[in-house]
Amino acid sequence: MDTQWQVVMRGGRRRTIKVPEEVAVKPQGLTTQLSQRMSTLESLPWCAALLRELPALRVVCYGLGSIFASRNAQWQFALALLMAKGSLEVYDPVLQRDELEYLEEWGCRQAQPPETRVKEPTLFFMPHCPQEVYV
Repeated sequence: MDTQWQVVMRGGRRRTIKVPEEVAVKPQGLTTQLSQRMSTLESLPWCAALLRELPALRVVCYGLGSIFASRNAQWQFALALLMAKGSLEVYDPVLQRDELEYLEEWGCRQAQPPETRVKEPTLFFMPHCPQEVYV
């Protein structure tokens, strides 16, 4: 995989990340796989309890990863959809246009880069974010 490097600054810390140049390709049968993963998650006792107790609120997912390239990201997207109980906002700089369009098919909106203040009850789901994002 041919990548370029990009220097980014967050919180006064300098990091270098890889930025993929290639186009993400949607795996065959992804929609079916995501539906099956959601069903599997709903059948797990811990997940069923979580979904029962979780109130309806805004869900924003940062750091999901590429759902076209990562099975982990697909499972986490399935969980985020279940927790959202409706609309879900997603932001990850690695998501490419085709992936964002696919997320829109699931009713997702593109979130803005991380917020510092929220005006309504919000669950931030950040499965692949570095520890610095949480402080």
